[in-house]
Amino acid sequence: MVYAPQEGATQQPSALPLGKPLKIGVAAPLSGPAVPWGNATLRPVQLYAEEINAKGGVVAAGERHVIEVIAYDHKYRTDEAATVMRRLIMSDKCNYVAVLGGGVIPAIAGMIQDNPVLCFGTAFGLGVLNPKFDHIFIPISQPVEFTYVWKWFAENRPDIKKVAMVAVNDNVGRMSGTMVERRTKEFGQTCLGVEYYERDITDFTAALSRLLAKKPDIIDLDGSPAGSAALILKQGRELGFKGDFIHGGHTDPSVIVKMVGPEKAEGFYSSNALPPGYEWYQKKYIAKFGEWDNMAPAFGRYGPILVQAIKKADSLDPEKVKKVLESPDFVWDEMFGGRGKFYGKEEPLYGISHQALVPEYLGQVRKGKFEFVSKYGSPLLPK
Repeated sequence: MVYAPQEGATQQPSALPLGKPLKIGVAAPLSGPAVPWGNATLRPVQLYAEEINAKGGVVAAGERHVIEVIAYDHKYRTDEAATVMRRLIMSDKCNYVAVLGGGVIPAIAGMIQDNPVLCFGTAFGLGVLNPKFDHIFIPISQPVEFTYVWKWFAENRPDIKKVAMVAVNDNVGRMSGTMVERRTKEFGQTCLGVEYYERDITDFTAALSRLLAKKPDIIDLDGSPAGSAALILKQGRELGFKGDFIHGGHTDPSVIVKMVGPEKAEGFYSSNALPPGYEWYQKKYIAKFGEWDNMAPAFGRYGPILVQAIKKADSLDPEKVKKVLESPDFVWDEMFGGRGKFYGKEEPLYGISHQALVPEYLGQVRKGKFEFVSKYGSPLLPK
């Protein structure tokens, strides 16, 4: 990974005195069905910490600070998350934490707010951003950002005009449904309808039959978990749907290909594709962890954001770093090129400028492999 050096730095980190460690706590599901998301939150920052530490650490206030990553399994349970968070804050003395889970973060938001801690929430949905809890930042894209993909479809796949959607019946799914209806109208497509389902449902034939009767060109799977997405795709094909599918959130398409087979997955779109020229990072990741996860660059974005903000603040003080993150002038360098920033006051669903705005990377399954198609994103992206 290559990021911009600290402005004004005249000394190499190794030449500076060693200060206290920069402790980054991670609370994520490291066991159970959500472990792929947990690994994607933890592993990239571990890899990034190794790289930064090998260069001497993070420079702030004339000292170098080695990154120490402390991780606990919250099992995607709110009670475990509260226990883990107390440990990270009180015992481990972490001033910075990364927490995965849209269902977890609201339950621990008060604890984060009451302590001098900044939280990067790897989370989706309404409720994870709240002006009352201004120590939480969301470094991954949500439906508001992902749905700019419909602009790409309008420009590059004008044959796709009619969109149907199958979404989880929760705040994330409702947010996605609202945004797909809004964006398709904005970019000239038609949303034929949204079928909402409960998370324990495994038979989607009735919902799909209702949607297929409307003759869609493409079916949006929302941010459905990989297992549900695979079932929807498989059952849709069995019902005779020959159009495209798109996943409107964070998933690993290789998992879906394994579940349904390359023939049924052919044409499946999703974001978080690896753009050409960055295969070196994939190789480095696999060498360290034994497998690739296409969600890792997005879920691990908070590490480079934090380091760049600390350098800008020239301090490890979380309140000073918070001011940098909130500044409209602060932009960071993205791993795969381009730049990102926090925004949100412009978006009624957020109300606070703590949501990441970054380039997106669309991919498609072709002959069983998930391949990069195009970069896309909001017109508000920093230049």
